[in-house]
Amino acid sequence: MNKQTIVIGMLVVGTFALSCYTVISNDNEMKNLSRQMYKLKQEQSTVANKIDALFDNYSAIDNALSFYEADTNMNLEQIRETLLVLDELGTTDTMLMSRLERIQDTQEVQGQELLNVKEEYSATGGFGVLTGEIALGTMPEPTEIVETPIAVVEEPEPEVIEEPVVEPIVYSCPRPDRSVDFGSFISKIPFSRDTRFSVAFDIQNQEIVNVEFSKRLNSKLTKAVVKYLDKSLTKDNDVKDCSLPFAIEV
Repeated sequence: MNKQTIVIGMLVVGTFALSCYTVISNDNEMKNLSRQMYKLKQEQSTVANKIDALFDNYSAIDNALSFYEADTNMNLEQIRETLLVLDELGTTDTMLMSRLERIQDTQEVQGQELLNVKEEYSATGGFGVLTGEIALGTMPEPTEIVETPIAVVEEPEPEVIEEPVVEPIVYSCPRPDRSVDFGSFISKIPFSRDTRFSVAFDIQNQEIVNVEFSKRLNSKLTKAVVKYLDKSLTKDNDVKDCSLPFAIEV
């Protein structure tokens, strides 16, 4: 074998060894990269789960705040209705006191008149006012005196009729029946965002009348709300100026 053949053989062996080393190094690097990618994916999954949990917590807090807001509005409405009832009762009490005072004044005047009549009757003996001409005049010639019994008729005292005091009956606005689900009335109506509004109404002759909404709504929603009120409210008593808040969360 000559030197050229030996050199070529050594180059081939060296090239093969270098190639093997390169392949092994690349394989190790690929394994390291795979482990790092897997670790990154796990970390991304953990972060995504935490974000989902935070979003769920935010949604729960938002729903709770919306519920508390609607409940607060209902409580404020009940307080306003109670204040209105108290104002009406105060006005009624004032009217009744005024009527009682007038009746008392009338009774005092009538009692004084009866007392004056009684005193006058006791002083004259029922013959009217005695004058000095009859008491001091000349004596008439004696004549036959026929005693005639005098019937004294006592004047009846006027009967005082007390007017009965009728207290007005004030009914409060009914509350919705919790067994009636409002969601079933709006299940087929699409909503793109949250909606809050209130409804004012009266109850007359077992019917819901004078329905007014706090803001403009589509006709499907207004019809659904009116149907819900008709099904969930008791309409036995006539009441006015009732109101209910509504909150629809999307």
